Amino acid sequence: MEALVNPQISLGSWFTKLLGKYSKSGLTSETVALLHLGQIPNFIYRPGEHLLEMRSLYVLAKKEMNTLRPALSSLSQRLKGLSIGSASEVETKMLLTRVQARYGTVLSIATVLNRMLLIHYPFDNELELDTKNTRDQVLSLAATAAPFRPLGASYVPLLLVCSLAATQNDGARRELEHMLEDYESDYAGFHWRPMVAFLEKRFERATAKFLTASIGALTFEA
Repeated sequence: MEALVNPQISLGSWFTKLLGKYSKSGLTSETVALLHLGQIPNFIYRPGEHLLEMRSLYVLAKKEMNTLRPALSSLSQRLKGLSIGSASEVETKMLLTRVQARYGTVLSIATVLNRMLLIHYPFDNELELDTKNTRDQVLSLAATAAPFRPLGASYVPLLLVCSLAATQNDGARRELEHMLEDYESDYAGFHWRPMVAFLEKRFERATAKFLTASIGALTFEA
């Protein structure tokens, strides 16, 4: 997911390879097909021109998360009843971390899309409610995946970066920053602050462009 927060990485080819991998591991064909359109760079750099596509992908991402969430709960419950070190426990842990990674990937996308859409639809109550729910899911996944780091939770820092950049609530920002600082100790060379700053700048530019266009439209009508 680093392509979402690092301008030096080309999103198109990287995303095609990533989703090709995940398409064999349980993501629905609809979500993968839409992501394979290579639209993610446009959503980040030219969101105002792709609102319908963002809406469509956001709906699919939410459906995907609703599909994966029961599987996460079931695997977590199964793991609690298994003997530590047993073959069943090892197998269940591996499966759980894979599903968590898929869930985290879609959650990262949903987080960024939610923020971009809310910029352009500031009075959408459903998007506003989704903002808190999505952030809560990020924090919950980061906490439950922590025992499996570093390898089993390598997607979490970037997920937290997306959530922090998209979050405007001061209390939630402090919680996300604290969690990033905690995760940072396991990932040498992971510099999350510049990534957050980059994504925040994209949100700021999208907001400024939307406000300019809105003011221009009102002036024209007057």
